[in-house]
Amino acid sequence: MNFTKACLSIVASLATATTLVAAPHGAQKHQHKHMFSKSIKVLNTTDIATRSNDDYAMNNYGIVTADKAAAWITDWKHNKPAGVSGKLFVMQMGDIAGSEFNYIKSNGVDTFTFDRTAGCTTTGDFRNDGVSNVPKPVFTGAQMDEAFMAYNIDPKHDMFLLVVAEADGGYYAGAIRMWYTLSYWGIAQKNIAVLSGQASSVLNPEINTDLHGFAKSDLFAAEQSVPTMDGTHSISEIKRDGTILQATTGDMMELVSNGTENAMIIDARSEAEYFGTKKAKTEFKVCGTDGASQCYAAFDGHIKSSQNIYYTNVINTSDATVDVNLDGLVDKKDASFTFKDIFEIESIFAGAGYEAGQTAYVYCRTGTKASMLTFTSAAILGYPTRMYDGSWIQWGKMADALDTNDKQLLPSDTAWRLDVSDYTESIVYNPNSDLVSPHAEGSLHLDATNTNAIINEDKAYKLVK
Repeated sequence: MNFTKACLSIVASLATATTLVAAPHGAQKHQHKHMFSKSIKVLNTTDIATRSNDDYAMNNYGIVTADKAAAWITDWKHNKPAGVSGKLFVMQMGDIAGSEFNYIKSNGVDTFTFDRTAGCTTTGDFRNDGVSNVPKPVFTGAQMDEAFMAYNIDPKHDMFLLVVAEADGGYYAGAIRMWYTLSYWGIAQKNIAVLSGQASSVLNPEINTDLHGFAKSDLFAAEQSVPTMDGTHSISEIKRDGTILQATTGDMMELVSNGTENAMIIDARSEAEYFGTKKAKTEFKVCGTDGASQCYAAFDGHIKSSQNIYYTNVINTSDATVDVNLDGLVDKKDASFTFKDIFEIESIFAGAGYEAGQTAYVYCRTGTKASMLTFTSAAILGYPTRMYDGSWIQWGKMADALDTNDKQLLPSDTAWRLDVSDYTESIVYNPNSDLVSPHAEGSLHLDATNTNAIINEDKAYKLVK
């Protein structure tokens, strides 16, 4: 796997690992069990959830501030966190345009920087969950291994610092999706950090005056760095299973069917997408008379009982303009893309209806923007959290509707239909004249009893390696 084309989107006694199997109404309910080696710890959502310090500057993983990142970048050997013995890999999303300082500086010995822009959330792959394809899925174990081996990454001992170069919400969510992938594959939370804020702002000593004693050239360089491509490490070395972080279509159906008293479903999309007034694009560009036009979901709306929190609500994104405060002084709005303080984020979640002890289930259109709120919920607030990776790009095709080729997507009587009030609210159908996306040929398996195929495959990978 070429890192310039596909990011690391990752990026006791004999235990029985169970995944929540979702059989829809009318389908056979079946609970899958997979026997794990006693050496593999099966994590639950509480194991993954880690509440941040109230002062982010005190963190050594999860959300970290610019001064901590600067200390790592300039002297990793003496500043690496306790419990981390390996190298520092800066996974940078995008570069800093119009500057000779394009990338986070690295020494090519124990610190390395890669640009993860291309392919970070578009792997070019599909994985089938047993019923239908999941576009832009979490990487397979083999793909993770290829990345680790190609770039000599040791997933047990190295540290990952995830960074967005400039102010772009989608890029920031894409960078943070690496946190989701790494956590899903069981990498310890102490080995994953996300820089709070856009690097071009918060790591620039000319802008961030808290970085006393640093020059811009101490923290940035013109080029990336590439380690010796002779790695020997595998994701199978991580004897932890974090697949609980991923919620499947079936999980979401089961959750909605049983009631959400102990859960909160969060839709990270825009208000227009949430209410179905904006058409959702799908993964395909095979529609129209040219066979190359963008395809759209069969229907729009939101998963039943979900609440809308737009994914950038948790970060500071105001335009860099000026306001006059109550004292008549001029204040500059905060456009740093830093995360809001933990109490303000708590208030945002509470305002949307979150109650203590609930598990947060997050989705968006593709599973990218949802990564921002999944990280926020699990790694800042410390709430038990799962992310519906298929999101609306998968949900919005499971309908009794005609696609752009006048073919029926699902029969009206299938138990896997989602365009019904049992599972979806604010339903708005897109007529096939609006280029409704088809299913990939051979991807739909309506006789399946669950949607656990991806998780089962990934669980098995660590057993056979």
